[in-house]
Amino acid sequence: MNKKLFSLIELLAVIVVILILMTLAIPSLNKLKMKSRAVICASQLNQLGTLMANYSLDNDGYLPYTNNNEYYSKYSYSFKDQRSYGP
Repeated sequence: MNKKLFSLIELLAVIVVILILMTLAIPSLNKLKMKSRAVICASQLNQLGTLMANYSLDNDGYLPYTNNNEYYSKYSYSFKDQRSYGP
């Protein structure tokens, strides 16, 4: 009984074909990953907008306090329960 085995050249050819397929697949997978990150970001922004709207409804139209002034943010701190100036 004579078994026929794979030769070294055949194994190298299979490895080369697999590597070529991988090089073609990786860029499309990266694009898919970037699209999924964009969808996740958009979903989180939507949830943040809903959160802000619900906070405003629960607190007489006030939004959470923010201190966007760069000068004051270096030398002061804000309280989480402090509200911004309302209408």
